Amino acid sequence: MTTMWARIENGTVAEITDLDPVGRFHPSLEWVECGAGVSAGWKYSDGEFSEPEAPEAHIPQSVSMRQARLAMLSAGILDAVESMIAAMEGDAGKAARIDWEFAKDVRRDWPLVAELGAQLGMTEDQIDELFIAAAEIPQ
Repeated sequence: MTTMWARIENGTVAEITDLDPVGRFHPSLEWVECGAGVSAGWKYSDGEFSEPEAPEAHIPQSVSMRQARLAMLSAGILDAVESMIAAMEGDAGKAARIDWEFAKDVRRDWPLVAELGAQLGMTEDQIDELFIAAAEIPQ
């Protein structure tokens, strides 16, 4: 089994090699023997390696209507949303249909988004995930 070595910079693994660093690299570099699962970006402190924390997902505050609809289609809720909007009554229903048909973007803070999400039984986190998925769709 090959011994792996991690070069440490400011408490973070900068690179991994299977070459024994003794006598091969500049003496000012800090090399530590590590297990096979360690990779660049891991943290190193007090002789222990740990995986880096996953970055917190950025929740977009707005996506294009196209992205929103494609994300809803992918999530299997597009038909239900269209039916709910079509069934809305009065001026609120007319306003919802105008937004649905003519808005270029969908904002996360729109009351209509919260209302439709609630009708679908979605949590705030699930709505956030839908916006994140929509933002990943190329414009």
